[in-house]
Order: sequence, then structure tokens, then C-alpha cells
Amino acid sequence: MMNFVVDNETGEVVSLSVDDDFQVDSLEACEWVLKKIMEQEAAVIAVEQTEAVVAARAVLNNAEALKLSHQRKIEALKRRFSPELEAFAKGELEGQKIKTFKTLYGSISFRIVPERLCVKDEGHAIKWAKRNAQNSIQEKFLISILDNKTKNDLIQQLKDSDTHKSVASAFEFKEEHEAMTIESEVSA
Repeated sequence: MMNFVVDNETGEVVSLSVDDDFQVDSLEACEWVLKKIMEQEAAVIAVEQTEAVVAARAVLNNAEALKLSHQRKIEALKRRFSPELEAFAKGELEGQKIKTFKTLYGSISFRIVPERLCVKDEGHAIKWAKRNAQNSIQEKFLISILDNKTKNDLIQQLKDSDTHKSVASAFEFKEEHEAMTIESEVSA
């Protein structure tokens, strides 16, 4: 009465062939279709609950936990040794134009991060913008829309020690600084 036509390469069901005279015009026909849907849904659940799938999920969960453990160790190593690695690499790069110190086990790179204005608290930033820069509000406050004069005035206010509390609670100014990246070059 019913056959699925399946693409052999993709496994996609490309059509469903049912007897030409079959129609859902009775309770029995309705229940037949609903039963077929229920059987396929039960088959999906049965596959999800097979020992192999349950074991595979457990393996993936265990792998994630192991990964997290290794990531914490990486962070601890970087936290402990970053200042020393930075000093050593800078000493090795002194007088050179390159900004990356490379070894067989990884690299230590330096780059200049330009100064920038950042939103600390979007709610406060929107209140400030409603009073000072209405055009910078779209769905949210966007610093990039501020005109240069307004942006420079805001930066100056943040640099001043007597900054108004509403500005200081909404924004922060990050000075230009050097950033260091430690990479092992290991990739998946």
C-alpha cells in the first residue's frame, strides 16, 4: 500500500508512493496515516536510544569534559608564565622589525591595540545618547555612529578625573596598548 522512494546516495526520501485510490476519507484511513507517522517517530526515538548512540553521546560528553580540563590547564600555564614569556620574547625580538617570536613549540606575538571607546552599560549609554547624541540610537546604542566631535568630547570626559557619574557608568575608554598572543599552532 505504501513505499518510500529513497535516493541511494543521500538517503533522502524523494517521494512517497501510495496506492492511487488511497484517500483520507474515513476514520480508518486517518488512523492509518497517523499510525504510520507514529511508527516513524517511534523509529527515530529507537535509533536515539540504541546502545551505540547512547555510548557515542557519552563519549562526546566525556571528550568535552576532558577538553575543558585541558583548556583550564592551558589558561593556568598562560596565567603563570605570560609575564616571563613576554619578557623573554621581547628580549629576543629587540632590535628586529618582526613582532613574533617563533619556536618549534609555538609562537609569541605582539600587536598594538588602538585606543577605543567602549560601552560598559548599554542602559546608561542609551540614556546618555538620548540627551547628547540622538542619532547614535538605532535598535541599540552604537558608538560607531557618533560624530567625531561627540566621540572626542566623550573620551575627554572619561579622561577627566571629575567625570560625571552617568558617563563613567555608561562608557569606558581603553588606551592604546600592546597585546600578546601565545599560540602553539595546534589545530584540529
